[in-house]
Parts: sequence; C-alpha cells; structure tokens
Amino acid sequence: KLVLSVSTSGASPSLSASIKKELQQRYSEDYESYLDFLFECRSIIKKEFPEESRKALLTKLTDASYIHEADKRNVYKQALISEIQRKHVSKPITE
Repeated sequence: KLVLSVSTSGASPSLSASIKKELQQRYSEDYESYLDFLFECRSIIKKEFPEESRKALLTKLTDASYIHEADKRNVYKQALISEIQRKHVSKPITE
C-alpha cells in the first residue's frame, strides 16, 4: 500500500538507486502490516465513531510505536471493537 517514487529525471540513475535502497531499508516490511492496521482501524473509526471523536482516535494511530509493535496494534484494535460492542449493548431497543 505504501508507494514511494524516486527520480532524478535522468541526472543520476545511481543516486536514484542509492536513495531507493535507503528508502527500502527505512520503510521495512513492518510498514505493510502497519498500513493494513491503519486501514482497518480508520474504516472502523469512520463507520462507528462520531465525527467529533475521530480526529483524536486517528491521530493516536500515527504513534511511531505502532509501526514495529504488532501486539500493541492488536490491543488498540481490540479496544476499538470493545468500545463499539459496549455502545451497542447499552443502546436501548426502540420499536
């Protein structure tokens, strides 16, 4: 999901290759699962949470510690799901 592009417009293909290598090292495979996490959580937040609380929830997702800590991502996502379930349980049934 993460797409980065490098070009020197032909001025230095070797510099482009060098920068590309740096980016590949910097943005490791951890970013793929992190982006999946971001996408899933963002979808949940946009669908289930009121607009006034979304920004804080979405901003929290960009904390750098989530990039390399899959367990922390799972805890956060489970907390979102638990909050949704809690809200649905506490809603009165109207007919």
